[in-house]
Amino acid sequence: MWKIITIIIVILVIFFGYIIFKDSGNIFTSTDDGTTIIDSFSSKFISDMASFTGGSTATLPEDPIVSEKDLGELSPLYGKVVFTDKQWGLGVTDKEDEYITINALASNTNNINISGWSLQSMITGVRVYIQDAVDDVQMHTVNPTYEIELEPEQKAIINTIASPIGVSFKTNICTGYLGQFQEFEPGLEKNCPTPSEQMQPTISNIQLLGGECIEFATMLEPCTYLTTEIIDDSDVNASKACIEYLRTELTYTSCSARNSKATNYKDNAHWRIFLNQPATLWSMDYEVIRLLDEAGRTVSVYTY
Repeated sequence: MWKIITIIIVILVIFFGYIIFKDSGNIFTSTDDGTTIIDSFSSKFISDMASFTGGSTATLPEDPIVSEKDLGELSPLYGKVVFTDKQWGLGVTDKEDEYITINALASNTNNINISGWSLQSMITGVRVYIQDAVDDVQMHTVNPTYEIELEPEQKAIINTIASPIGVSFKTNICTGYLGQFQEFEPGLEKNCPTPSEQMQPTISNIQLLGGECIEFATMLEPCTYLTTEIIDDSDVNASKACIEYLRTELTYTSCSARNSKATNYKDNAHWRIFLNQPATLWSMDYEVIRLLDEAGRTVSVYTY
């Protein structure tokens, strides 16, 4: 009996799905990078059918419905830079935790300048602008800023708060050092060369600094300044010369100076952009965020 009922339900789902597909046209749309998305009306139909047949899709809250008319004029770069699918920094209560990520498509043939672009809530109308950033951070000096150009497949993480180091910037393999004494959300990646890579067991290193120093370096984490606490917690009896050497070498400044000409210095580099706002920008529950180009035309939209 249950098998017959199940078959009838499946036939009804297929039948009504065909009717909606026929009446509303193709429910699938291809973006410039080949990604296939489903329109909101058909998505609701699938959600309702999942609920009817015992599925769980309909338990998720529906996104706000946005029409093409709502979006206004579309940018010539519409769909070339997009909000990433998963946004972990939205719907939060603290401004320190709030961020949003955008990504340039891999299929783009040119870099895209996003300086002067803006983010706008279509719910509250609040609008904030993206300013220039530092291409290669240098410590203890005034860093010049430049227009932000997103390379194909490059991302930008846009935080609501002011920058912990005072500027927006592009990351490099040494950037992880900046996160030891300053808090970033999300945390900075630790891609620095390891201390043991810098302290090779060469004859000169052993003669000058001792074998204990070589051993000590293997115990240290990458992208980590050598603090008194780390030294006190270690069981290695490293010499004073070793400690002073490592304290000098295991810093952002030394790492950058040593590696800035290396071909991998900016491998997987992305932008960390800070909006310097005093409070959260985006709603906790329902929100529609537009990415606008310098002329105020829609480039991408994100809803939740």
